[in-house]
Amino acid sequence: PCPEPAAQPTNLTLNATASTVSGTFTPVATPTTIQNYLVVRSVSNTLTQLPIDGTSYTAGQVISGGNGTVITVSNNGTFNDNTVASSTQYYYFVFSMEDQGCVGGPNYNTINPLTLGVLTATPPACITPAAPTAPFTLTPANTSISGSFTGSGASKYLVIRSTATPPLGASPANGTVYTAGQTMGNGTVVTYTPSTTFTATGLTVATPYYFYVFGANDVCIGEPFYSTGSLDGTATTTNNSTGIPPGYYDAAAGLTCAPLKTALSGIITTGHTQNNYGSLDDVQFLTTDDRLNDAGTATIVYDMYSDNPFGVDPYTYTFSQFNIGSGTDGEGNGWNKEHSFPNSWFSATSSTNNFPGADLHHLFPTDMDVNSLRSNYPYGKVATASTTTLNGSKLGTSAITFPGYSGPVFEPIDAYKGDFARATLYMVTRYQAEQPSWENLQANGNVVMDGTTWPSIELDYLRMLIQWHNADPVSAKEIDRNNEVYGYQVNRNPFVDHPEYVDLIWSTGCGLALPITLTSFDAQLVAKKVQLKWTAENPQGFSHFVIERSTNGQNFSSIGQVNTSNTLSFSFADNNLPQANTVFYRLKLVDIDGAFSYSSIVPVKLNALAKALIYPNPVSQRLSLNFSEPLFSNSTLQIINSNGTVVLTKFINTGTNNYNTSVSSLPAGKYFVRISNNKQFIKTAFVISR
Repeated sequence: PCPEPAAQPTNLTLNATASTVSGTFTPVATPTTIQNYLVVRSVSNTLTQLPIDGTSYTAGQVISGGNGTVITVSNNGTFNDNTVASSTQYYYFVFSMEDQGCVGGPNYNTINPLTLGVLTATPPACITPAAPTAPFTLTPANTSISGSFTGSGASKYLVIRSTATPPLGASPANGTVYTAGQTMGNGTVVTYTPSTTFTATGLTVATPYYFYVFGANDVCIGEPFYSTGSLDGTATTTNNSTGIPPGYYDAAAGLTCAPLKTALSGIITTGHTQNNYGSLDDVQFLTTDDRLNDAGTATIVYDMYSDNPFGVDPYTYTFSQFNIGSGTDGEGNGWNKEHSFPNSWFSATSSTNNFPGADLHHLFPTDMDVNSLRSNYPYGKVATASTTTLNGSKLGTSAITFPGYSGPVFEPIDAYKGDFARATLYMVTRYQAEQPSWENLQANGNVVMDGTTWPSIELDYLRMLIQWHNADPVSAKEIDRNNEVYGYQVNRNPFVDHPEYVDLIWSTGCGLALPITLTSFDAQLVAKKVQLKWTAENPQGFSHFVIERSTNGQNFSSIGQVNTSNTLSFSFADNNLPQANTVFYRLKLVDIDGAFSYSSIVPVKLNALAKALIYPNPVSQRLSLNFSEPLFSNSTLQIINSNGTVVLTKFINTGTNNYNTSVSSLPAGKYFVRISNNKQFIKTAFVISR
């Protein structure tokens, strides 16, 4: 149990400017556990409400019923406060707290906290700053453009984007503070911050954008004053199906094993923009983790701990229902943020305002009760469940032996195991340099990490992650989220963009004793049977393959078994084909201990290519298509003019038989239609005549 802290820190020193206060203090010399410190600010020299044991506080939070604002949780005797006003008297209070390596906490020492006051400086009169200077680098993606420039010494920079041909048509007015999304001239404000980097999101594909950056002085009387000129640049958003910026992974080309992991770490670390943890729930999550409800009538939070992909959701959340419960009210009473790679695994402090703690690639919105249930336990395969959530996630004893660990594990549903596996692989890659020092911070994290930069993960746990990665391939949800996250923090999850990197980094060829790995899997219609062929490597501990078949790509049943042998090349003939347009095959890879994973799904057409009937043709205003068979998965429709240019892109949902869209904006002429998904490819043509 968490003890009550017996002592307070000493020697508080404060340094103030007109806009910041920094502080240092001497931590307690002999803490009973890993000890942290809660820093609180007030405009009064006394607090009307002290911290409450058992309550965790986050930066910016006002202590309920009191006049104190939480600044941070510090573990090193330093803090910075960038949320102060000029010419104002502030008081800072530092409380010892016990919250690591124990339960029931955090507990606070509220007797005689370390206290000191400081007066922030009075700013000088405003002067006009210089505009920022080149180089002005703009990096486009499909729906976002990231930029960086050289600062001019101004305290902030105002970034504006526009699709209109220059000039901007207006200049910022001195004394006016602009906010993101506000209109100025023929443009829209992107950011107004001290940062010399930015990302404009929500853009249209294949569209030129013009950017204008003004310097601003805002720590002065009469603030803010803006530069008379601006730094200007232009870039055109891309239009590719993956959203990967051209050349993004060039530095990883041709590499394998540890060198590939190191190269990827460099790629996704360079230019990584820090997020604000406190704003994720009402800024970033609104676009990275939104979806329509099952009825298609409302936008809801995409919660992988409550979603039921194959039935009615037990409950849903709107974004306004953030943090409305306590986490002990039962499911469906509020959502918050989950570190899928728990915060305590990588930080001796509960502060989340750092790169790992505020990294969207492993942060997801989740039900508060399930988030609390998962706690900081490792993911795993549950043998006996102590708790099963309403969507089927489980907490219980582990069916896999993790050396030195006998605690519970948390098992998400099959539909999202790959998502969480790839998030974990991202974390040990992005933070490769820091990760060895994380291993012993928390016992549950030690189950996962091995203290090395490669392979970075204990082999038993890595084996499970690879099985989850193979069994739950990258989905459209993950691709879309990866693109959205890139728009906010300018880095990507490489295992979503290139799933093959998992095998290239952690394969048997790299000297790891991992489960059998498929190196190829193919199925072809030959005469009146389907011939399946595959090759594999690393058969240690492997038992047999189960061949499974489906007529809809979702419900599979076994049609045969192939045992392991001295060869690593295998085949199977399906001589009893069903009555269907398309059949789907996958392999179930079963180890001698009963653990198993699935291959990717391979479709085989049993008849001619799917077709689309266009009517009327020629077309005047609306294009209507009737498909010879329903679309088997979410599809992309492209309309291409006679010059080979894609002039219109649409997305069509799974199961669609008929689809229509307006072509009134396109000029008369001949056009080609291309519809594709991971199982079907349809080509046709039409004419617009008016």
